Amino acid sequence: MRLQILYEDPALIFIDKPPGLVVQRRMFEPDEPYLHDLVQRHTSPAFLMQRLDRGTSGVIFFSKRADINAHLTRQFVRKRIRKTYLAICEGELAERQTIDAPIARVAGPNIPIPFSPPLEAFATPGTADVVDAVHRVIK
Repeated sequence: MRLQILYEDPALIFIDKPPGLVVQRRMFEPDEPYLHDLVQRHTSPAFLMQRLDRGTSGVIFFSKRADINAHLTRQFVRKRIRKTYLAICEGELAERQTIDAPIARVAGPNIPIPFSPPLEAFATPGTADVVDAVHRVIK
Protein backbone atom coordinates (compact mmCIF):
# COMPACT_ATOMS: atom_id res chain seq x y z
CA MET A 1 0.00 0.00 0.00
CA ARG A 2 1.28 3.45 -0.90
CA LEU A 3 0.97 6.48 1.39
CA GLN A 4 -1.05 9.46 0.18
CA ILE A 5 1.14 12.25 1.60
CA LEU A 6 -0.70 15.58 1.62
CA TYR A 7 2.03 17.62 3.30
CA GLU A 8 5.44 16.96 4.79
CA ASP A 9 8.15 19.08 6.35
CA PRO A 10 11.00 18.31 8.79
CA ALA A 11 8.59 18.29 11.78
CA LEU A 12 5.22 16.95 10.53
CA ILE A 13 3.65 14.66 7.98
CA PHE A 14 -0.03 14.71 6.99
CA ILE A 15 -1.53 11.60 5.37
CA ASP A 16 -4.83 10.97 3.58
CA LYS A 17 -5.98 7.82 5.42
CA PRO A 18 -8.20 5.59 3.29
CA PRO A 19 -11.19 3.75 4.77
CA GLY A 20 -10.47 0.15 5.74
CA LEU A 21 -6.94 0.76 7.04
CA VAL A 22 -6.32 0.63 10.80
CA VAL A 23 -4.05 3.27 12.29
CA GLN A 24 -2.33 1.20 14.99
CA ARG A 25 -1.30 -2.46 15.23
CA ARG A 26 -4.12 -4.61 16.53
CA MET A 27 -3.22 -7.12 19.25
CA PHE A 28 -5.14 -10.01 17.71
CA GLU A 29 -4.23 -9.17 14.08
CA PRO A 30 -0.46 -8.57 14.24
CA ASP A 31 0.07 -9.24 10.50
CA GLU A 32 -2.61 -6.79 9.35
CA PRO A 33 -1.18 -3.69 7.61
CA TYR A 34 -1.53 -0.50 9.64
CA LEU A 35 -0.91 3.16 8.90
CA HIS A 36 1.60 3.93 11.66
CA ASP A 37 3.91 1.20 10.32
CA LEU A 38 3.62 2.53 6.76
CA VAL A 39 4.50 6.04 7.93
CA GLN A 40 7.46 4.76 9.96
CA ARG A 41 8.78 3.00 6.86
CA HIS A 42 8.66 6.39 5.09
CA THR A 43 10.07 8.48 7.95
CA SER A 44 11.30 7.47 11.36
CA PRO A 45 10.59 8.34 14.03
CA ALA A 46 6.90 9.00 13.47
CA PHE A 47 4.80 9.88 16.50
CA LEU A 48 1.08 9.24 16.14
CA MET A 49 -0.84 12.41 17.00
CA GLN A 50 -4.43 11.21 16.52
CA ARG A 51 -6.47 8.21 15.41
CA LEU A 52 -9.31 7.55 13.02
CA ASP A 53 -11.48 4.44 13.02
CA ARG A 54 -10.78 1.74 10.45
CA GLY A 55 -13.81 2.63 8.34
CA THR A 56 -13.15 6.37 8.47
CA SER A 57 -11.17 8.20 5.82
CA GLY A 58 -9.56 11.55 6.41
CA VAL A 59 -6.45 13.52 7.15
CA ILE A 60 -4.28 12.20 9.96
CA PHE A 61 -0.94 13.57 11.05
CA PHE A 62 2.25 12.41 12.72
CA SER A 63 5.07 14.40 14.26
CA LYS A 64 8.59 13.50 13.20
CA ARG A 65 10.46 14.86 16.22
CA ALA A 66 10.17 14.02 19.94
CA ASP A 67 10.13 17.69 20.99
CA ILE A 68 7.30 18.49 18.55
CA ASN A 69 5.43 15.40 19.75
CA ALA A 70 5.67 16.58 23.38
CA HIS A 71 4.54 20.11 22.46
CA LEU A 72 1.56 18.94 20.39
CA THR A 73 0.54 16.39 23.02
CA ARG A 74 0.38 19.20 25.60
CA GLN A 75 -1.74 21.24 23.18
CA PHE A 76 -4.18 18.34 22.77
CA VAL A 77 -4.39 17.87 26.57
CA ARG A 78 -5.06 21.59 27.07
CA LYS A 79 -7.72 21.49 24.32
CA ARG A 80 -5.85 24.10 22.26
CA ILE A 81 -5.99 22.02 19.11
CA ARG A 82 -9.45 21.87 17.57
CA LYS A 83 -10.50 18.93 15.41
CA THR A 84 -13.37 19.19 12.95
CA TYR A 85 -15.06 16.15 11.45
CA LEU A 86 -17.30 16.28 8.40
CA ALA A 87 -19.64 13.46 7.40
CA ILE A 88 -21.53 12.74 4.21
CA CYS A 89 -25.03 11.53 5.04
CA GLU A 90 -28.13 10.56 3.11
CA GLY A 91 -31.16 12.83 3.11
CA GLU A 92 -31.64 16.56 3.12
CA LEU A 93 -31.66 19.09 5.93
CA ALA A 94 -33.60 22.33 5.72
CA GLU A 95 -30.62 24.16 7.21
CA ARG A 96 -27.03 23.52 8.23
CA GLN A 97 -26.73 21.81 11.62
CA THR A 98 -23.92 21.04 14.03
CA ILE A 99 -23.83 18.03 16.33
CA ASP A 100 -21.58 19.09 19.19
CA ALA A 101 -21.54 15.80 21.10
CA PRO A 102 -20.26 12.25 20.69
CA ILE A 103 -22.16 10.47 17.91
CA ALA A 104 -21.95 6.98 19.40
CA ARG A 105 -19.51 4.43 20.68
CA VAL A 106 -19.52 0.88 19.44
CA ALA A 107 -19.35 -2.05 21.85
CA GLY A 108 -19.09 -4.61 19.08
CA PRO A 109 -20.02 -4.99 15.43
CA ASN A 110 -22.60 -2.21 14.95
CA ILE A 111 -23.76 -2.32 18.60
CA PRO A 112 -24.07 1.30 19.75
CA ILE A 113 -23.49 2.18 23.40
CA PRO A 114 -26.03 4.80 24.51
CA PHE A 115 -24.85 8.18 25.73
CA SER A 116 -26.53 11.27 27.11
CA PRO A 117 -28.21 13.19 25.52
CA PRO A 118 -29.80 10.72 23.10
CA LEU A 119 -29.20 11.24 19.38
CA GLU A 120 -32.89 12.12 18.95
CA ALA A 121 -32.17 15.40 20.76
CA PHE A 122 -30.23 16.54 17.68
CA ALA A 123 -32.94 15.82 15.10
CA THR A 124 -34.70 18.98 13.93
CA PRO A 125 -38.43 18.64 13.24
CA GLY A 126 -39.31 18.92 9.55
CA THR A 127 -35.88 17.80 8.32
CA ALA A 128 -34.32 14.49 7.36
CA ASP A 129 -33.91 12.08 10.23
CA VAL A 130 -30.44 12.95 11.50
CA VAL A 131 -30.34 9.89 13.73
CA ASP A 132 -30.79 7.44 10.84
CA ALA A 133 -28.24 9.33 8.75
CA VAL A 134 -25.70 9.22 11.57
CA HIS A 135 -26.27 5.49 12.10
CA ARG A 136 -25.68 4.88 8.36
CA VAL A 137 -22.34 6.72 8.62
CA ILE A 138 -21.33 4.68 11.68
CA LYS A 139 -22.11 1.41 9.93
